[in-house]
Amino acid sequence: MKRIIALLLLLPILCLGKAADHPFDYNLRMHSIPGNSGRTMVCMHGYGGNYRIAKMLKDLHVTDATLVSFNFPDHGIREWRDDFEKAAFGTIKEILPALYVIKKHVVDEGLEAIDLYGFSAGGGALVNLLAALNTSKFDTELKKIGIESKEKAQMVKAIQKGIVILDTPLKSLEEIIAFRGNSPQLDLVAKNYQANQLRPIDSLELLQGLSLNVIVHFQERDEMLYNRDDAIYLERLQKANAQGKTSVVIANDGGHNAPHFSLWKCYSQIVRGDFPVTYVKEKQMKRLVIGIPIRTSNENGRFQKDVSPLWDRFFREKIADKIPNKTGQSPIAVYTDYEGDYTQPFTYILGYEVFSLKEIPEGMRGVEISPSPYAVFTAKGEFPKSMVQTWQTVWKSDLPRSYTTDFEIYPSDFNPQKKPEVRIYIGLER
Repeated sequence: MKRIIALLLLLPILCLGKAADHPFDYNLRMHSIPGNSGRTMVCMHGYGGNYRIAKMLKDLHVTDATLVSFNFPDHGIREWRDDFEKAAFGTIKEILPALYVIKKHVVDEGLEAIDLYGFSAGGGALVNLLAALNTSKFDTELKKIGIESKEKAQMVKAIQKGIVILDTPLKSLEEIIAFRGNSPQLDLVAKNYQANQLRPIDSLELLQGLSLNVIVHFQERDEMLYNRDDAIYLERLQKANAQGKTSVVIANDGGHNAPHFSLWKCYSQIVRGDFPVTYVKEKQMKRLVIGIPIRTSNENGRFQKDVSPLWDRFFREKIADKIPNKTGQSPIAVYTDYEGDYTQPFTYILGYEVFSLKEIPEGMRGVEISPSPYAVFTAKGEFPKSMVQTWQTVWKSDLPRSYTTDFEIYPSDFNPQKKPEVRIYIGLER
């Protein structure tokens, strides 16, 4: 009986493998929890965390994938608590173990597709390891753990067939310092990221050419990492991943460390092949607009019939020259005075942003766009097809719309023939 108990106590250690099975000088603790979905997800823990992140996700029942986890060199932040010079954050030493774990499953075990999940600092490491695979800047170090050109290509192929999840990811230490203030620990780690050119928000630009299926998730009030650079991060990610799909989840699930069920709802949708609405949430300041108005609706294609002559008049009568106190040259269209939801009549005003409503020409209308949170969509491609498709996406969404004011901002050199990029702002409930 004692022998059986002893074997049972040893079983977890045997399953994890011996320390000699990997090339690192610490307890990697590669760990796997079986799932039934046929998917495999490598999980990367955040600052102070460890390999138990896989069990935490399994206990939340957010996915039925096989969950693989491991320890980063700074797991638990114990080894260098009194000696900051030992920190692996922001160095190639930090991301090599993650690359090794991915290689074990993709190259050694032959997985053709793999999901990657990175939480907080683990999200920053995830961006950096993708950059390492997509460039040659760390090839010398990668070769030391058995990753050469062939292995890199195989790993990239498998990652592009899976889903990359960035859960409240670390963007830069500078953003955190701006929020929390300086400390010897944060300053040193910030220098690591800078010196090794591994600031995640900068590494995003090195993902150019990849075709990733990415979910990026931010909490509206991130009390740990701050939200100062969320919009910049998203812009760079979407630009770099232009050949792939980037789904954005901005929610208020309780903060940085709370279970982010909004993220996992999005993940489940994508696994089912149902891609969610993608937008950026922004807080807009007050805007003043003067333009030419019409009363219209979306019923029976009436809007398209009404708006085309209005645009013709806008250019033919050179409305831009007749609007006083303009603040720019970008046409702006405002949707306001809704009688109900988008199926009911509303007023459409085509004009320009101004700094005063004191002078409104006859036949025109002035409107104030109040400060409010907005969901911001970008319509790209053939015009007006791109606009119609984007608005249809908005109508089908479950956005908590305020139906006070929505607006569109057009390029200053707007030309329908040149596939313009138009930003569409949808007012949300406060």
